[in-house]
Amino acid sequence: NIGERKNLDVHVVGGPVSQYHEEQRMDKKTLAKMEAQAEMVRDLLTAGGVVAVKLGQMLAEHPRMPNEYQRMLGSLREENDPMRIAQFWWNIPSAVKCQITDLGPLLGTGSVKQVHSAKFKDGTDFAVGILREGVEDEALSSISALETSKEIGPVATRLGRLVFGEFDLFQEGEALRDFAKTP
Repeated sequence: NIGERKNLDVHVVGGPVSQYHEEQRMDKKTLAKMEAQAEMVRDLLTAGGVVAVKLGQMLAEHPRMPNEYQRMLGSLREENDPMRIAQFWWNIPSAVKCQITDLGPLLGTGSVKQVHSAKFKDGTDFAVGILREGVEDEALSSISALETSKEIGPVATRLGRLVFGEFDLFQEGEALRDFAKTP
């Protein structure tokens, strides 16, 4: 039933065939096999660390990615365990921490960082983000290893810009826009 489908692809005339119609032509056994494969790929990427997770998140956005893979890889955005509040508080720089009067609820937990709302002494509310412990060293090691490959080195370099862009919590949005423009 089309009315029950939440992720219906809409394309202009001459665009790619809708994933919805492709899925309608698959039998249940084929669709179940595809779902199992997508879940396995997601689990492998999760075990591969922050760079692999970012790659999975990027692939989830690709328009030619089958819908089951888009759903499974897209779930990498939601399946991150939050760090303990004490660990989060401890990692806030002291110059910022001394200005906070109230650390609010968790706003989001990602593969790279965690964000809480906070009220500052001057009464303003801000989002405070803290990078996960060891994430920079892990990413640098992974990207450096991938860049040695002739075949995937150029992609690894662009992926590195995206991942390292997230470490600069003020420039993350710019890095995402830059990566989207690369071929």
